[in-house]
Amino acid sequence: MLVGTPAFAAVANPDYITIEDIYAFRNVLETGDQLYFVRYDVSYNATPNEDASETYQMVLYDVGEATLIHSEPLKYYQHNIISMYFSAAKVTEHGLVWGSAYVVKIRGNPVKFDSLTEGINMRTRTLGGDFKEASVLGTIMLGQAQKLQDDWAGITLLTTGGLLNTTGAYTFEKAIPNLHIMVPEIYSSVLVYPTVERRVWTRAYEESLQAHAGSRLTNSMTSIGSIFGISEGWTSFWLGGVIFLVVVGVMYGATKNPGMSMIMAYPVLVGYAWLGLGSSWLQIVGITFLIVGIMFGIYFILQRFA
Repeated sequence: MLVGTPAFAAVANPDYITIEDIYAFRNVLETGDQLYFVRYDVSYNATPNEDASETYQMVLYDVGEATLIHSEPLKYYQHNIISMYFSAAKVTEHGLVWGSAYVVKIRGNPVKFDSLTEGINMRTRTLGGDFKEASVLGTIMLGQAQKLQDDWAGITLLTTGGLLNTTGAYTFEKAIPNLHIMVPEIYSSVLVYPTVERRVWTRAYEESLQAHAGSRLTNSMTSIGSIFGISEGWTSFWLGGVIFLVVVGVMYGATKNPGMSMIMAYPVLVGYAWLGLGSSWLQIVGITFLIVGIMFGIYFILQRFA
């Protein structure tokens, strides 16, 4: 019996392949990291059926091409951009030395091509004066966007103010993940997440208020609470509510105005706050609901039934 083995045709060579620009940046997201950026052109009149991610890649070699450090599949054919990012930990892991003559290639995937030939399906550049600090990353990226826009007929990447528009943001974020964090100022619109400052506080003021009550009043509240099986704090809140109701009733008898009665009784709450009766956050929440409920009840009942 004969066994048939399928034959896979190699990908056709491009009409031309170039590396237009190449840059290396450092300290873009964290101290010690490195970003390698390439603007390339893998030009086909008839675009291959295979995805560019299957057929072409950006590769980084050590000095002298002794060791392949990393490869990154291209996102697109034709004139476009690509990058590879190394965190500080990865920089240490790969032993990347800033300013070294590393070799960058835009080349066909060796699995998809019969052979790789410089100038035919591969372009090579050795890094020299291409190392830049993060401070110029934004300016250079806007310059690269302008070059792409000039070549991409009918496609606008920049606003009239020279910042990345929606299309430009998508294009560059696709090629350089997290670019919006590295240089948010080059985007025409930026999504900003609010930061919350962790506050440092003490209970000194609360304790100073509790001192106003004195031992006699505090002990009295504790004793009354023990009768009902509740704490001193809850006892204070309960009695405060009762006193507030009594004062509101007296004021209403004189004014016949429920709203004004509650306003005139407000000093009772201020007095309780100054005395610092009750201390836990649960008690503070409880008294808040209690006060709101009492005030609503008084206003509702007096307005409709008095």
